[in-house]
Amino acid sequence: PNHEVVQEASIADIKYSSNSEFKIKEEWVYSHSDIIDGSGTQTGYFYDTHEDGSHTYGAFKGTIKTTTKADGSWEAIWEGTYQFLGGSGKFKNLKGSGKYKGIMSPKEPAGREEGQETVEY
Repeated sequence: PNHEVVQEASIADIKYSSNSEFKIKEEWVYSHSDIIDGSGTQTGYFYDTHEDGSHTYGAFKGTIKTTTKADGSWEAIWEGTYQFLGGSGKFKNLKGSGKYKGIMSPKEPAGREEGQETVEY
């Protein structure tokens, strides 16, 4: 009961990067979640296209937790880590990793995610 297995492919809307050379134009995310009673794990891969046409890609893993508040509204929070696995163009020898945290609720139906990473290329 209350067990969900979800596979999803989505395009992320990247709005900000503090590194002017690492500007992502489009990010495809392929994820798999295994959730019981609103909480569980997520794993997947991402594939980024940068403004100059080069690519980076990697894998992530984390957790997700959905809670219901006293007023009946809900909130989903997810967080985890990711590892870059490679790239093309100027990112051909890319190495790096990071952490992410996101939130979704009726107040933020599109969701919001923030990450911090260290990259070398």
